[in-house]
Amino acid sequence: MKKFAALAAALVLAAFIFGAPYYAGMKIEKALLEHASPAATFELFSIDSISIKRGIFSSDVEWGVSIATVDSAALLDEPEGDDEVAGPPAEGEINLTVKAHISHGPFAFPGEFHGLESSSYGWGVVDTEVFLPEFSDTAPLNVCRAVATFDDMIVGEARSDAGSFKNEERGTLIAWGDLTTSFSANFEGDVLRYSGLWQNFKVEENVGKLLVSGMSFDGAFASNPPEGSFEVKIASVDFSDGSGETSLKGFGWKVDTGSEDGMISSEGVLHIDEVTADGKRSGPMGATLGVKRISLEAYGMLEELGERISELGPDADPDVVQTVMMGEMMRIVPIILDGAPVIELKEVYAKSPFGDLDGGAVLSFVPNGPVNIFDQQDLISKLRGDMAFSLTIPEGGNSPLAQKAEELKEMGLVVVEDGKYVMRASFDGATLTVNGAPLWEAPPALNGGAPGMAPGMAE
Repeated sequence: MKKFAALAAALVLAAFIFGAPYYAGMKIEKALLEHASPAATFELFSIDSISIKRGIFSSDVEWGVSIATVDSAALLDEPEGDDEVAGPPAEGEINLTVKAHISHGPFAFPGEFHGLESSSYGWGVVDTEVFLPEFSDTAPLNVCRAVATFDDMIVGEARSDAGSFKNEERGTLIAWGDLTTSFSANFEGDVLRYSGLWQNFKVEENVGKLLVSGMSFDGAFASNPPEGSFEVKIASVDFSDGSGETSLKGFGWKVDTGSEDGMISSEGVLHIDEVTADGKRSGPMGATLGVKRISLEAYGMLEELGERISELGPDADPDVVQTVMMGEMMRIVPIILDGAPVIELKEVYAKSPFGDLDGGAVLSFVPNGPVNIFDQQDLISKLRGDMAFSLTIPEGGNSPLAQKAEELKEMGLVVVEDGKYVMRASFDGATLTVNGAPLWEAPPALNGGAPGMAPGMAE
């Protein structure tokens, strides 16, 4: 009896060891054929072919992928004569080969893979290599390892080593430095964290050159409810073409998103240390842009609209796409406005050889009852806005900016206070005032409603 029990246990264990991975391989193959095959539709690329070799403990998959491109030289080549009509830009495509080795699990212990997390293990592991034939058939352009861990997370990292390739026919050189990224997400895909560092990226063509150096990014996002942050920093950007050279240093952009009481708010902070164009240097400069009080209901509807547009595919009839968008936006916009949204542009600052600018503005919508998007007068009556900017012109300056400031002063649109040109504007739903003087009166709302009141609410 003991021998029989031991044999049965061994058979069960063998069935589990061999059966579970094989079953997992079948499920993976089915998912790939449904969601990552030529039959699937994607906005930025297309899958031309797929090959799957399924084993017991692992599977190997190879995709042929193409990305449509546009000739940048054709975009910059404008017609010389009035009678000459510009034709459509020349189109092409970039062809990639993507290879994946998938360890099925339920216990996957992968070996070394391009130095990426060789000790990682979990329910399953996906090792991916991306090849660009124009660059190399043997050296991958990018490698990535993703591990499904035992605590229901997917963690991984990716790397692209420095390299370059040149298209002799087009005279295009593309070069890049080391790129490293790391990421983690839960199995549901609604919680995501990522970070990365890209040393540099360069493009050289007959029409110009572009060099981006020292880019880093970091982000975290949860989708239910939507909240998270994203930040990108770029040490420098240099661009040159036939018209001259432009450089940018110390670029930063950070966005924070959160939700409270069924409303979403998002705020982005922009900063640039320095911009040099035509030998003139400006900076620092920046601003804070905020969008507040967007309802979760409207946010969800916008996500669904995006999915519907994506399902139509890149080759969809533009009239059909426009009809879908217009129909859905007619439902979504009233919901957005009913939440009393606010748009803020604050802490604006910019220093330049021509003058220093600072200020801000806020625009809000006060529903005060039902929202009728077809009643323009009613919509205007529910708008509120305030703006204040000041401009300091260097003494003795005679730049186009200084001349325009003087013109606005003569028109009464700006005033001079403590040596600064100042503009203050306010709109209360009925009257637009600039520097305290009425400039424009809004037409009365329909049905005799007073400004700021919904139709039928007139006293």
